[in-house]
Amino acid sequence: MIIKKLSLYNFKNHSEKKFEFSPQINCFVGNNGAGKTNILDALHYLSVGKSFLGNTDINNIKQEEDFFTIDAEIQNEDSEDIIRITQPKEAKKVIKKNEKSYDRLADHIGYLPSVMISPYDSNLISDSGESRRKFLDAMISQTDSEYLFDLIQYQKTIQQRNALLKYFAKNRTWDTDSLEIYDDPITRFGTKIFKKRKEFVEQLNPIVQNFYQIISGGKETVSVIYESHLLENTFENLLKESLERDRMLTY
Repeated sequence: MIIKKLSLYNFKNHSEKKFEFSPQINCFVGNNGAGKTNILDALHYLSVGKSFLGNTDINNIKQEEDFFTIDAEIQNEDSEDIIRITQPKEAKKVIKKNEKSYDRLADHIGYLPSVMISPYDSNLISDSGESRRKFLDAMISQTDSEYLFDLIQYQKTIQQRNALLKYFAKNRTWDTDSLEIYDDPITRFGTKIFKKRKEFVEQLNPIVQNFYQIISGGKETVSVIYESHLLENTFENLLKESLERDRMLTY
């Protein structure tokens, strides 16, 4: 799969730019502030539907404009597809493939897998575990649609449970039975997510070790290890422990 053409309209500092790419290696050259990183960010949008810099979609619209559009012509083995992403200021983002809108962003993720390498990658080491979990989720979701589904359902359930806890705190009340409704889906989806993250890290580890040996000239070794409370406990027990903490915080 090759991105043949890219067109940007009102995307960040690009009013209207068009690019045609080589099927081999492509390089962007320009002064600081010319918008090289913004081109890469547009390509990232084509892959996962959002900025790799963490910006909200609205903030990527060029100043004093009402929308941005990213168009791309994708060459597959035996066909060509047109991907278009449009973000109006006052409406929902729309992603289309060959003029047909996706019902869900999840239906698009995995169509055009990508790996973004940037100076911010050092945050994977220096930041909290949350950034590393997001990295794992982004990588696995592009090649495993079932994982993406489980992740979305897990996050939705956690949000619903947290909303109920906020209601309890605001109204100085408590209902264990209502909270336990969420235990089964959290356990079911969370356990599957844990297993696939663990498998991914186990597959990644020898690859990292091999390249690090090359970089260090064989003088150093490195390992990637997945740490989780689930290695020593079950989701059911962890939920029971968190339930008591949640109750104490509520009161």
